[in-house]
Amino acid sequence: LKKTIGWWRENIEKLRAMKRLVLKYLSAPPSSTASERLFSSAGAICSELRNRLAPENASKLIFVHENRALL
Repeated sequence: LKKTIGWWRENIEKLRAMKRLVLKYLSAPPSSTASERLFSSAGAICSELRNRLAPENASKLIFVHENRALL
């Protein structure tokens, strides 16, 4: 990790256009709220009552549930 951070510090001026992308996608999220929300949704969808739900369909339902604001 220290080598990676050091490399970026040395090369940030050469790759200035990528700085925002690197900070956005290569940094750890500040909290686990999003993952906790996802596990909660998955728990509600993959319940004992839906024990015959195929994994592919469960995945699709979770995706739709988590992105319903965009629909």
